Amino acid sequence: MKIELKSIKHSESLSEETNAFTADLWVDGKKVGFCKNQGHGGGTYITHYDNMRDELGEVERYCSSLPDVESHGIMLSMDLEFKVDILLDDWLKNKELKKNQRKGIVYVDTTGTERILSWKGWNIPKLMKIYDGKKLISKTVNELNKKGFTVLNTNI
Repeated sequence: MKIELKSIKHSESLSEETNAFTADLWVDGKKVGFCKNQGHGGGTYITHYDNMRDELGEVERYCSSLPDVESHGIMLSMDLEFKVDILLDDWLKNKELKKNQRKGIVYVDTTGTERILSWKGWNIPKLMKIYDGKKLISKTVNELNKKGFTVLNTNI
C-alpha cells in the first residue's frame, strides 16, 4: 500500500511542541483523507473525504499491522497517525536538504554527521553557471569522496 502526503502546508511559526501542518492523505493514488496538527503537542487529526470512509478504515488497519518502530531505545506501535507524522518528518528533512544543497555541498562525514561546505558569496546554482565554478565543485566532490565522505547533493 502506497501512502503519501500531498498539498502539505507546514507552519514553522505555529509549531510549538509538534509540527503544525495540513496535508491531503493519498493511498494508492487516491485522495482519501485530510490530516492536520495545530502544533500544540496534541495528536495529528485525520479524517476521510466524502465516500472514502471505508478506504481510510482499510489504511488504518494496514498501518496498525506494520511492525513496531524503535525510537530512542523505545519500541513504538505503528498506526496511521504515527505513519503520517513519519511522512511529514521525511518531507521536512527533504525540504531542508534541498535548501542546504543550494547553499553548498552537503555531505556526511565518517562519523555520520551531516555537514555543508559553502563559499562566501557563492551558492551552487551560481557556481554551476561558470566553468571555473563547475571545476571547483567537481574537485571538491572528488576530494570529499576520497576521504570516505558521502556527498548528498543531487543538484550538481
